Amino acid sequence: MAVYNTLLFMASLSHYQAMTTNPGAVPKNAEPLPMLTMELKKQGKPVPKCRRTGTFKPPRAHYDSQLQRCVVRMDHHCPW
Repeated sequence: MAVYNTLLFMASLSHYQAMTTNPGAVPKNAEPLPMLTMELKKQGKPVPKCRRTGTFKPPRAHYDSQLQRCVVRMDHHCPW
């Protein structure tokens, strides 16, 4: 029973921590790194922009409708 209660407490604590810590939202005035810009120009690709906000979208970032901005660590922000 003590093992179950310990695991339940740790799982609840982890869930709470994932919900309440900063998810890594991309600042609205974020700019791509110069190296990324040069690499994209060499490949002939445009700098990625978010379709909904029109701001720079870093690799692996996703739009979050609750925050209404791009979030880098979506797995950290949304425990489900």
